[in-house]
Amino acid sequence: RRYEGIIEGVLSRVAELGFALGLTHHPGIAHEVVHTGEMVCVLPPQHPLADRPVISASDLSGLPFIGLERGTRLGEAVRDSFARAGAAFRPTVEVRYC
Repeated sequence: RRYEGIIEGVLSRVAELGFALGLTHHPGIAHEVVHTGEMVCVLPPQHPLADRPVISASDLSGLPFIGLERGTRLGEAVRDSFARAGAAFRPTVEVRYC
């Protein structure tokens, strides 16, 4: 479900437990961080960038890639990474779910 659906389900007691990305505070919901991590880039083994230990948004400029939908928390996090790197965000296709 989308973030809003998870929050609504827990608040309305349709769900007893929900997992959401980046929930810092919400009235009426007790929460705890269960994991923190970094974004990853998934590539085929033969890809020219596959041997790099770290891939930045700048490295992806001009290459075809799949982007996450605007308005989703992960999609906005990816866009922010590109903006911080000063790289244009031009995915070949955008998807809702990863």
